[in-house]
Amino acid sequence: MNDKKFFPLSKITDRIQAILQPSIGKQFWVKAEISSGRERGGSFYCDLVETNENAAVIAKIRGTVWSRDLARIRKQFKDSNLDLKLDDGTVVGFQCSLQYSPQYGLSLQVIDADPAFALGELELKKQQILAQLTKEGLLEPNKKFYVPVLPQRIGVITSMGSAAYSDFLKTLNSSQFGFKVYMADAMMQGNQTERSVLHALDILEKLKLELVILIRGGLSKQPVSQFLQPTVLIIVFKFYCLTMTAFQQRFMRLFFGEFGQHIQGFKYYGFHLGGAGLFSP
Repeated sequence: MNDKKFFPLSKITDRIQAILQPSIGKQFWVKAEISSGRERGGSFYCDLVETNENAAVIAKIRGTVWSRDLARIRKQFKDSNLDLKLDDGTVVGFQCSLQYSPQYGLSLQVIDADPAFALGELELKKQQILAQLTKEGLLEPNKKFYVPVLPQRIGVITSMGSAAYSDFLKTLNSSQFGFKVYMADAMMQGNQTERSVLHALDILEKLKLELVILIRGGLSKQPVSQFLQPTVLIIVFKFYCLTMTAFQQRFMRLFFGEFGQHIQGFKYYGFHLGGAGLFSP
């Protein structure tokens, strides 16, 4: 005898809605990180996430800023001489209300934003790292290294077989110039990223290279914080030849671009390091 009782999905979602109903619409402040953000029709949609010290996501929920609220918040920031930063990876302080829909699930509706989070904690971390690198005198030496107009011995640190790696090689192959590419396979996301990248740098340090490029595609921010570890940055800035980065994430492009260490579609003798938009600004 089959004693299993099956409930229609709508009964489950209705029950969830009934349980959550006392909290629906209540307002509270949330500290979270923007991920997969996109603006459409004047409204802003994203995932609000929290990550731990290993950059692993430990909490995530959908967030929405409707066009009217977004326009008002932007005006508030502008009146305070601030820009509202909604880039992936930005830590924000949002006033939210809980929303639930049987069709679309649980989400947070953003009502207001705290200007104190305008720069975000990642920006604060950047300033701390810059201060440390400046104190150790590491900001200037690396970018002053001589690089041939057409470097031919290029070290590449990225994930073997990734789209970023394929795009890079495709671009070099289409240039009609000859290059020797020394690939150091490394994990570009996850808890082992830092150790893997350090190992790759150690391997390339034994070679006589003219340029080293650290490549990572993708727009998600979570793995990127691994590259902002002081242990990685100090090795990068102490390296014996120019070490540049090619990140698709806007924050990382701006971070390394401050000292001329990010490829922004620069050219060498007519070929363009910008395959498939990988290095696009």
